[in-house]
Amino acid sequence: MTAVPVSEEGMGSAVIGTIRELSGTLGVGIMGSLQAGTYTTGLTDALRGSYLPQDILGASKESVMAAESISGSLPGTLRRLLDDSVASATMTFT
Repeated sequence: MTAVPVSEEGMGSAVIGTIRELSGTLGVGIMGSLQAGTYTTGLTDALRGSYLPQDILGASKESVMAAESISGSLPGTLRRLLDDSVASATMTFT
């Protein structure tokens, strides 16, 4: 702000605030996109060759919450397989 004339400090401050908000929003969006792609790929790899029906696999790839909701309706072994695969896929990015 030292490079901005005193008469334009308000405008300079507004521009800096806008840049901060925009960069924060873009950062969250980019990280979310990377996480979503990593989750989908990780879950696909973890469940490759499993006996889960394709509709369950497809819905589970949509989101972690969808996968958790679906796993509650599966029998024991398949539930554990899906739960473990989701946990593995979400930890891949971190």
